[in-house]
Amino acid sequence: MPLGEYARAAAEALGALPPDARRTPLTDRLARFLAEKTGVSVPRDTWRPQALPPYLSMNYRVLDASGQVLAEGRDLAALRQRLGAAARQAMQASAAAWERDALSDWDFADLPDKVGVSAGGRTVAAFPALEASADGGVRLRLFDGPAAARAAHRLGVVRLLWRAHPGLKRQTERDLQDRLKATCLQWGLMYPGSGCAALVDEVMLAACAAALPGDAADIRTRQAFAAAAQEVRPRLPAEVAKIVALAEDCIARAQRLRDALSRTPPAWSKAVEDMRAQLDDLVHPGFLLHTPRQRLARLPAYLKAMELRLEKLEKAPQRDAQAMAEMAPVLAAWRAQRRAGMDAAALEDFRWRMEELRIALFAQEVRTLEPVSVKRLMKRWGEIRG
Repeated sequence: MPLGEYARAAAEALGALPPDARRTPLTDRLARFLAEKTGVSVPRDTWRPQALPPYLSMNYRVLDASGQVLAEGRDLAALRQRLGAAARQAMQASAAAWERDALSDWDFADLPDKVGVSAGGRTVAAFPALEASADGGVRLRLFDGPAAARAAHRLGVVRLLWRAHPGLKRQTERDLQDRLKATCLQWGLMYPGSGCAALVDEVMLAACAAALPGDAADIRTRQAFAAAAQEVRPRLPAEVAKIVALAEDCIARAQRLRDALSRTPPAWSKAVEDMRAQLDDLVHPGFLLHTPRQRLARLPAYLKAMELRLEKLEKAPQRDAQAMAEMAPVLAAWRAQRRAGMDAAALEDFRWRMEELRIALFAQEVRTLEPVSVKRLMKRWGEIRG
């Protein structure tokens, strides 16, 4: 207070910021302004944009090619969901030349990063990429964003690389089906409906990605694909052996942890809830593919740290609660990770530093990869937020 004076001062200060600084969420900028002026820290969860009157929210109108209003509203996500399917259908109708199913080899032209396709009388950008389909095949598709295209292309390429070596592919599938029988049973207990074939496929794709010296998402020409196919062939057996051993270890540890967490007393509920969320983030369908390769080998250490934490919890629940309190500001920052304007690579790095912090706080015996503390991470978070 007085409210009016602070509102005017905030409007003047924020309006004078350079364009780059305005990419930060408005609530973050307001919180920073208030902290500088008053010394009062305003936590993110105290802002309640849903309580604002509707007229203060942006109203969006979607127009067709002739300028007629197709739909309007203040919920952009709902508009996208409502009209997105129709937009994709219109784009696909004019993009048939860029889409193919049941690919077995790179027998098509080189893929540009971006193409223009006609939709509703306008030319829009689309992003061609290979995609690993749910039926175990590979297809060529157009995506409406570069990030989604790149993520899909990475898996599509490695599956197509396996198809370049059909004999080795069949033998590896047979060997893995036999070796992973016990692991598949554990996997099915944790994730009912997750079949062994899906786990075998995940192991093989992760092994092929690890066998590549670079990123599969960067392979966009027939020549580059042919070179990669030759390069990975001698490396595949060794990489499969590494990934399958890692999968067996991580899934066995995760299953034991889930079982142990289900038998804890109610007094441990906060710690158990925290560990369950951590475990879900570490081991889940797709974890072998989506965990960065430099962190994948580190997963057993994170799971071992969880086992040690659970052992200590019975003897020293107060110490665990104290460590959770120290971790709280880091977790609060992480839960706000999807705020606009944050660099995805920096967020990914922060996410894994947070796992190292858990080791430092709850299981020092495991040892961290690098010096880490709450202070260091919060400083890093400030750098990410800009």
